[in-house]
Amino acid sequence: MKHIVYMFIHIPCIWRFKIGTTLWNSKARAKQVSRAMPGVAIPVGILFVPFFAYPVEQVLHFFFEPLQTRFYRGDGSTEWFLVLVAPVFYGLMWLHLVAWLEVLRLVVDYLQ
Repeated sequence: MKHIVYMFIHIPCIWRFKIGTTLWNSKARAKQVSRAMPGVAIPVGILFVPFFAYPVEQVLHFFFEPLQTRFYRGDGSTEWFLVLVAPVFYGLMWLHLVAWLEVLRLVVDYLQ
């Protein structure tokens, strides 16, 4: 069960972003992806979604399919998209943070 949805940027082609899932460590996944492709993958965003990372990733892939850019064959090659996905992902990160802060507030209120 994977828990993190991540976004990587491709160096040197900074108009490419990868959206994928990993269990816990996006840096280790970036190294793995970098070995499979030309260039380097750098983590630039994560969403912590316990137990639902895979469905969230699949919805994002479906939504962004017209922006897909495949430039190699191998591990994670179909999960790269044009730069337009970045603002949407960052918006989701912001909403995600607000939701987790609300959960934290409810837990603190409950414990008082």
